[in-house]
Amino acid sequence: MSELEATQIQSLFDVKQVLTIPNAVDDSLFNISEHLSAANLGSFADGVDLMLGFVGRINVCHKGIDLLLKAMAILKSQLDGPKCKLFMVGPFYTSRDRGYVLSTIKSLGLEHIVKLAGPKFGQEKWSYFLACDVFVHTSRFEAGI
Repeated sequence: MSELEATQIQSLFDVKQVLTIPNAVDDSLFNISEHLSAANLGSFADGVDLMLGFVGRINVCHKGIDLLLKAMAILKSQLDGPKCKLFMVGPFYTSRDRGYVLSTIKSLGLEHIVKLAGPKFGQEKWSYFLACDVFVHTSRFEAGI
């Protein structure tokens, strides 16, 4: 919460003590323009209003990749103005997952708005996290914190 929000809350709710805690992460690290080339998005990022990113194991059932691709098809059909694209970073879990993703991208006409970047590691992986406006995590279930 910002100092301005703290002041507004105090005035709206007659609260005496409001503690403002700064962001735990240095937000200066999240500057998309500096990380697009490092993420090797190149011309894929040209003219994009909203860059979505998925980073993880490409397992259709567990990670909800089918939902993600269907959502991209809906965005493509409903958004006249904003240009939205998705990059997916990570290994395919099985050859069946690979086949499903490739055929679905083609059948839904997403070839120009979905980029499969493959597995990335270390700083290169972090460059992809930093290059997205919205990180998308469509997992149907997770087992940890």
